[in-house]
Amino acid sequence: MLLRQISESDMIKIGRLFMSPAGKEVMGILDKQFYHSISFTPGDPDMTAFREGQRDMVQIIRTAIKAVEQMEEGE
Repeated sequence: MLLRQISESDMIKIGRLFMSPAGKEVMGILDKQFYHSISFTPGDPDMTAFREGQRDMVQIIRTAIKAVEQMEEGE
């Protein structure tokens, strides 16, 4: 998964960006469009894989946000 290829410092940058007011708004849009949607496309495994890739990208951002939140709680 792509998540393993992203450095910790880059994850923190991503998380901080999406914790800003504008970032939260964009995260809501990404969640609605790509995460809380159906990725399975009957008879089209390529489209299903593409949509799962979109979902993975949103999950990476969600993971980055969570990492920054946990880091800030520990300070």
